[in-house]
Amino acid sequence: MTDPARSVSSFSATLAGVDGCRAGWIAAVGDAGMSTIRLVVGTSLASLVEQHPEVTLWAIDMPVDLPAGKPQDEGLRDCDAAARTRLGWPRSSSVFSAPPKPVLAAQSYEEACELSVALSGQKLSVQAWNLVPKVREVQALLVERPELVGRLFETHPELCFAQMNGGKGIEASKKTPEGRATRLRLLSAEFGQAAIRRAMASTKGIKQVANDDKIDALAALSAARRHRDGQTRQVPGNAPPESPRIVY
Repeated sequence: MTDPARSVSSFSATLAGVDGCRAGWIAAVGDAGMSTIRLVVGTSLASLVEQHPEVTLWAIDMPVDLPAGKPQDEGLRDCDAAARTRLGWPRSSSVFSAPPKPVLAAQSYEEACELSVALSGQKLSVQAWNLVPKVREVQALLVERPELVGRLFETHPELCFAQMNGGKGIEASKKTPEGRATRLRLLSAEFGQAAIRRAMASTKGIKQVANDDKIDALAALSAARRHRDGQTRQVPGNAPPESPRIVY
């Protein structure tokens, strides 16, 4: 089976925003001036990176820096709590607590919960457990490609949308027509309506990629551009350099 990422002709993409999807991963890749934005799909995160060696910054909607767990730390990340506070209800529910790193070795949800309780005092949510395979990929990629450390950073689409929305989290869920329309409007204001329309159509015919995945990847791309331009924010705002943070 040919990786979908290989079916897209290359262009000079320098920035990327990435989200997980049922097909694997989806990336919004853009050139320096964002005159061209495409959505590309890869069965693995490594395949996306391999196909776009010119990309200097990868903003990814996935935990990157994980807590070690007790006794080294509390097993919970301040950035997750800060993101929920920043977004407010109801979008705070979109931020799941990242698992302590040893949880990635668990072979079942039950085992993951036992480890999580021991390391953080909390069970792992079902949503977080469903993300574990993707988090494993991120960790493996950073080991295999250490040059990506710092260039591949964590973001969260809802924080990006709040930044585009005057600092306010979007009340309507992305699963609703109203929520999707609001997010597409904000993306159009960020990148241009024509660019977003073309990008949304660029994965037409590729299965297991939802419109929500496309929209989230495009939001992550906005974080990559702001990071390049020195305009990003982060939670927590006062996080020391060695602490996990979410950039938006």
